Amino acid sequence: MKASFLLTLTVTSGYSFSGAFGNTLQIAGFSVNGIVPIWVSNDGTTLVFTVTFPMTAAPHVHTLVKTDAVAATCTTAGNYAYWTCSSCGKFYSDASGETEIYDGDWVITALGHNLVKTDAVAATCTTEGNSAYWTCSNCGKFYSDANGETEITDLDWIIPMLGHDWKTEWSNNETGHWHECSVCHDKKDEAPHDEGIWVTTLQPTATTTGTKELRCTVCGYVLETATIPATGGGTEIIYIVTAESSTWDGTGDYIITIQGTNKANFKDLKINGAALTEGVNYTAADGSVIITIKEAYLKTLATGSHNIVVEFKDGGHAYAAFEIENGKTTPDGFPIWAIALIAVAGLGVVGAGIWFVLRKKKTA
Repeated sequence: MKASFLLTLTVTSGYSFSGAFGNTLQIAGFSVNGIVPIWVSNDGTTLVFTVTFPMTAAPHVHTLVKTDAVAATCTTAGNYAYWTCSSCGKFYSDASGETEIYDGDWVITALGHNLVKTDAVAATCTTEGNSAYWTCSNCGKFYSDANGETEITDLDWIIPMLGHDWKTEWSNNETGHWHECSVCHDKKDEAPHDEGIWVTTLQPTATTTGTKELRCTVCGYVLETATIPATGGGTEIIYIVTAESSTWDGTGDYIITIQGTNKANFKDLKINGAALTEGVNYTAADGSVIITIKEAYLKTLATGSHNIVVEFKDGGHAYAAFEIENGKTTPDGFPIWAIALIAVAGLGVVGAGIWFVLRKKKTA
């Protein structure tokens, strides 16, 4: 590399330049070749030279600024650490500026999701389920789709357990009865049948036999069937039981009247197979037998039909059902066949109220 400059010399007053000039100039003790006179004034007092001499440039010292490394994620690119010279604008992979790199050499490509599917599991009555979801093994995030486009949070996939849907009617078989879940068919309230009560399904006549069934008083399951002999010349006594309504609307006591007998013959009262306490849950009085089921007890029963069994000391029974309409939401089971008892009795009685049948032993 060379540098050139113009050098102007002016003589002392009274002198002038003349003659030939060399091409070497002594400057500060250094000899500089390439001295070329290019102009002399007319009076010889001023001389202009072109001076050319070699020049060595000073070495460049980098001023390096570090860019820290950034890890790539599933969705964003990262970069390696690199250094940029603020003077010359070049990039280097090291803090000493020895290994030059080029723009973009530091980029780390985004990783992309590595999604692992968790299959859907249906909820049951007693266990939670889950919808299908995907987990990224790289970033640990959760997604509701296989493309990883819709992010969800932990446990968003949970489906609450369903809970049992218990049927109100009784299920039964030859050994017992229970309430069944309509969803999973689990059982609750399992119990064996009680001793049952005989219900006449076909009245005998003087010349034809009848039929009867031994039914569980809770669920109505038929435990046994039997034939009723023809009555012949005997007389069969039938008690009639009435009530003003077949339903209880949630207000006041519920009263039934058993005709043809008296309080002295009365033994006890059961509802849904459970014995009630006289004086607490009900009262029994003469005229024929008037049974008043108290409001406080009735309010403990669920909405729906309930069976009544009246027992007498002479071995007779009365059996029927009544309906509760008090708006409760946990109805108890009731035997549909209780109402059928009214139809098969064949009493031929017309009028208001419910008719119940009480059968006594035949007399000669």
